[in-house]
Amino acid sequence: MPRLARFSQVITLRPDHSNANLQLAAIAADHKNGAEALRYLRRLSVTDETAPDVTILRMRALYLSGTNQEADQVLTTLTEHTAQDPQLSFSMDWRLLKQHDIRTAERFFFSYSRADPGNFVTCFTILA
Repeated sequence: MPRLARFSQVITLRPDHSNANLQLAAIAADHKNGAEALRYLRRLSVTDETAPDVTILRMRALYLSGTNQEADQVLTTLTEHTAQDPQLSFSMDWRLLKQHDIRTAERFFFSYSRADPGNFVTCFTILA
């Protein structure tokens, strides 16, 4: 049974199931359906909504749905938070790359490299 059908069955039984909603939002975003992804993301608890992966998925869904100004605000907030924490910035890079958002990931990579220029892993990753 495909992933979409399995998670849809879970949602039928438990509409508030966090993992199923998150997985369905990711599937919708992968299919370039930002509005549907946002619909699933709205069902998440406040705690789930603040997780970095969820925030990035929300930003991606906003861009896909054409809500660029709100997506830009999410990106600005992420950038501000990661500027204070190089490790979080590096982690965000990988999450963004995993979601194929290379343009945004580049911002975090360079932010991280400025914060920790002697870090070999960062330099290697940027050059790779």
